[in-house]
Amino acid sequence: MKKVTLILYGVINIIGLGLISPVMTDFAADFPQISETLVAQVVTMPAATLLIGLFASSLLSNRVRHKLILLSGLVLTIAGGMLPAFLSNFYLILLSRGILGFGMGLGMPIQMAYFAQYPEKERAVLLGLNTAIGGLLSAGLFTTIAMVQMSWRRAFMLYGIFIIVLLCCYCFIPLEQK
Repeated sequence: MKKVTLILYGVINIIGLGLISPVMTDFAADFPQISETLVAQVVTMPAATLLIGLFASSLLSNRVRHKLILLSGLVLTIAGGMLPAFLSNFYLILLSRGILGFGMGLGMPIQMAYFAQYPEKERAVLLGLNTAIGGLLSAGLFTTIAMVQMSWRRAFMLYGIFIIVLLCCYCFIPLEQK
């Protein structure tokens, strides 16, 4: 189950940044006073703050147990992803997108550190599965969002599916010794 959990975690890295892309036209229509350039930041903000999360993860990885960093990153990713569904202030939505990216950045290196514990051939298979499953789920979600003409608020709620990954990480990733 640890391998499956790590692959599921990797799906976040593939889906997380662009999940709401199909609904950005509707999102922008609800914020006519905000420039198009700033509205575009809703999609790109997570990529920028992801870099800060990567840096923070590297600072924490020798001081904090990896599982705790992974779980913290997931909580921030879920909160930052879902929070816009409940917000009406554009700048708070932008801030929550920054939190999403930071959370993703915290977890990415830790996932790779867990993959690195496996022998080279097994690691290659795991990374391949990670990319393939993430790509398929990403395409499926984007198509579904577009086909059902989902509202932008409901699209943000889709980040809630990562709660499953949080539970799997909590249950199936062992707490390593310091």
